[in-house]
Amino acid sequence: IGRYGDSPFIYPLYGLGGIPEGFSRLCAIYGGTFILNQDIDEVLFENGQVCGVRSGDQVAKCKTLICSPSYVLNTGHTNKVKQIGQAIRCICIVDHKISAVHKEAESVQIILPQRQTGRKSDIYIMMVSQIHQVTKQGFYLAIISATVETDNPEKELDFALSIIGPVKEKFIKISPMYKSLSLIHISEPTRLLSISYAVFCLKKKKIYQLQLSHT
Repeated sequence: IGRYGDSPFIYPLYGLGGIPEGFSRLCAIYGGTFILNQDIDEVLFENGQVCGVRSGDQVAKCKTLICSPSYVLNTGHTNKVKQIGQAIRCICIVDHKISAVHKEAESVQIILPQRQTGRKSDIYIMMVSQIHQVTKQGFYLAIISATVETDNPEKELDFALSIIGPVKEKFIKISPMYKSLSLIHISEPTRLLSISYAVFCLKKKKIYQLQLSHT
């Protein structure tokens, strides 16, 4: 506890790039092969089951394939995945902490329950700061994630944006969400389905209760 600073996240310093970096080290220790910036040309099957992937003249054999749905779609296996909706993500650069959060907190995760927002699904807010080496001093990175439910996805984030407060700059991306229809495991886990949400491991450090109202 406290190894990564006063944060509820076991989150790599200098951003998410630390995750593949750490994985590549473990992969080398345990005799695995880690390939960077390499696409695949074909998913290989044997007796109807995945047995490997091919990239150019190189073949990697496997018993289980865990991958992004983009690899499955780009190799022509559109019958192996099914789009089940869309996810919207909004990355906000701000120069203040979220006012609803304890003043000492330098990072936070907020879940806005669907009942509170009148939606069919929850909205997620994550804030990180300079303690993770992802922003400079005095700036914070707030990320909103939600399932698209209407034909105006950006409008669906208004309540979350009102909690964050004034935004210096924001970047919005809408992505399709897929589920696997085969033995190929789509590597975008959430609490329930294999869809497009990032998962963050929490550690027990400090617990702050938030009183949020929907007006």
